[in-house]
Amino acid sequence: MGWRFCSLKIFPNLQREEFDCRDEEINNYLKNLVETADEAGFSRTFLMILESGEAKVCGFYTLSASTIPVKELPDEYKQPLPFPIPAILIGQFAIDRVWQGQGISRLLLADAYPQ
Repeated sequence: MGWRFCSLKIFPNLQREEFDCRDEEINNYLKNLVETADEAGFSRTFLMILESGEAKVCGFYTLSASTIPVKELPDEYKQPLPFPIPAILIGQFAIDRVWQGQGISRLLLADAYPQ
């Protein structure tokens, strides 16, 4: 079984209507809001697609720029840092119900790490 990871920018017309992760808010995000967030630069969306037969979204995640406020850090790290620490936020993370429980989350996280 072949998988392909790609950015929404590379595959913008991919059929997403059948995606169902059992969370309507996240389903709605992928189906209706994801282009707006990507185009506005709020986040970048990465898709995991099953390549056999018709390309289908098995899972996805979004990455956004973020920061960690100094006040949120453990005491031993607060003193030398007068500014927030840059970070990457995984804002959305979902797997289609058909693929849940099969280790897909590890593959999605492994793909997110080098991004």
